[in-house]
Amino acid sequence: MSIHEAAQFLGVTPTTLRRWEREGRLLPDARTRGGDRRYDLNRLGSEPQGSDHPCDRQVAVLVSESLTRASFLVQVR
Repeated sequence: MSIHEAAQFLGVTPTTLRRWEREGRLLPDARTRGGDRRYDLNRLGSEPQGSDHPCDRQVAVLVSESLTRASFLVQVR
């Protein structure tokens, strides 16, 4: 799936996914010839909540951290 689809699935922005990639926290599964990022839905946590798969926990933590930052920024403004 594209970066925009993956971002929507995770509830974050494409910019957040790009930042996570720069930080080495969540890498795309592939790149197109044009350099577009592609993500595998199975790796992004399509399994039911409560999964013990390490990737699912990592994605849950990253999304949680992003939501916490967004909430903090809204409160500060």
